[in-house]
Amino acid sequence: MLRIILLAAILASLTGCATKPPTSSFSGALHESERIDPLSVAALARPLKVTPSSGLSTSLEASNRVVAYDMFHSFYRTVEVEAENHGEVAVTVTSFCSCFGFDKRVVIPILLAFDTVGRYLQIDGIRYEVMKASGITPLRIVLSGQIQTSGAKIFRLLLLADNSLPDSPVKKILLVDQFGISIMNLQVLSYPVGDMALAVSASER
Repeated sequence: MLRIILLAAILASLTGCATKPPTSSFSGALHESERIDPLSVAALARPLKVTPSSGLSTSLEASNRVVAYDMFHSFYRTVEVEAENHGEVAVTVTSFCSCFGFDKRVVIPILLAFDTVGRYLQIDGIRYEVMKASGITPLRIVLSGQIQTSGAKIFRLLLLADNSLPDSPVKKILLVDQFGISIMNLQVLSYPVGDMALAVSASER
């Protein structure tokens, strides 16, 4: 009887949360021709700003401009970085899961780097890591790499979502009761909108 009550409580707490709009609901905004920018324009758009001493919290939202990248479209954020460096800057992008309820969604981040006139800067050592929820911090995807700046003090970053495979599974979450018995499996799916954080640190020599 206790297990039934516990299961009912878990299900009630999950289903009581607001349902997220399906990915398909963003299709119109992602394909409105007047909102779509080429990378060259997006790289030089009016930016948010960040330095090694100040992290940046932002989000990809359906109200953002859209960039055409690879074979898909994404909402985007342009960020200007100012950092004294010796030719390399480490960068970390953390994408936070919207994980309330059964419908769990997270942006798979993509990061591009440009100089102040829109030329590509190389990013080395790109790495993705899925980190489990911890305390009040939800599951998150962390992207890290090193930008080769050629010593430029100011450069640009583009934050995108990988929308190449919308609603693709990112992580499976197993729900168990207090006795360790499996209740159900849930999946975290890729999503075109969500909260992100950006941190940069300049190399020291």
